[in-house]
Amino acid sequence: MTIPETILQQLGGDHFLAVTGAHHLIKYENKILMTLTQNRSKANSLEIILTDDGLYRMRFYRYIAPRFGKNYTPEKEVEIEQFEGLRGDQLREIYERVTGQRTK
Repeated sequence: MTIPETILQQLGGDHFLAVTGAHHLIKYENKILMTLTQNRSKANSLEIILTDDGLYRMRFYRYIAPRFGKNYTPEKEVEIEQFEGLRGDQLREIYERVTGQRTK
């Protein structure tokens, strides 16, 4: 199992995706990105990274896409909340607390 697959399983796997409506998953070597549905935090994107110390960084942010097919620019990101030093069993709890969405 790859790191992104492990991260998704720790969140709840396919059940997590079905219940929360998260979509457009992008899997990298040590991280996963996803688009979130409307939630109380106003975040529309989530990035979870496995850091070198074996713990996770979880970043909720709002990305405002440029109009008319322009390229991605980091200036269009608005940081909502970030957590560092998380264990795998904390990912669900943090997700629920920030977004207000249940994952079970």
